[in-house]
Amino acid sequence: MNLRLVGAYWRIVVGVGLVAAVPLLLIGDRLIARSEGDAIGGEIARIAAGSPQQWLAGSLLFLLGLVLLLPAVLGLVQLARTRGVLLANLGGTLAVLGVVGFVGLNALNYVLYQFAVTLEQEQMIEFAGGMNGNPGFAVIMSLVMFGFYPGLALLAVGLWRESSVPVWVAACLLLGVSVLFLGSGGIFNVVGFGVMAFGLGWTGIRVLGSSGNTWAGVDSASNRAEQDGPRTVSA
Repeated sequence: MNLRLVGAYWRIVVGVGLVAAVPLLLIGDRLIARSEGDAIGGEIARIAAGSPQQWLAGSLLFLLGLVLLLPAVLGLVQLARTRGVLLANLGGTLAVLGVVGFVGLNALNYVLYQFAVTLEQEQMIEFAGGMNGNPGFAVIMSLVMFGFYPGLALLAVGLWRESSVPVWVAACLLLGVSVLFLGSGGIFNVVGFGVMAFGLGWTGIRVLGSSGNTWAGVDSASNRAEQDGPRTVSA
């Protein structure tokens, strides 16, 4: 198997994920038009019932963004090899679990969409409101709250300690995820996703223009010395 070709493919996947994942999450979130406050409930049900096709389109784009975010996170973890490796690996693991939780939340959107086109609005609201007390929903929310946000924050700190990306890129990731966690939807989501998209997008462009050997783990005699040093994405 040609590891160089595998490395080039992985580099493209990571780069595209870094560039496109967060903008897709932002667009999907705006189409879904999540309500302020609770992630699901009566107000969410009313939004889904009012514009079910827009709700479905937003949910699909959000899901695509989550899919692309997985290789983006794993690619960022690969940039840490020395001082920030522990934080980056811990943060990356938590972030992946958080993405799984978000996929679970996103799946509920398709249930609400189906209800929006088949049930009365009041029945929809009753179903959605009852989700907050469901144990399965609590597990999904725990993955998001204690996985996604802390994970990306730890990953940002790990990248900063590693000096594998410029300080402002790590700051964009940390600031963006903090705004998403502490905010209450609406403009906070726009700012949080926007700041993250700026930092990760720049990193993705640099990754797409770099050597695929870094991402493949190729350790030939010609590049071994280079790979023994820290992996960086410089300005």
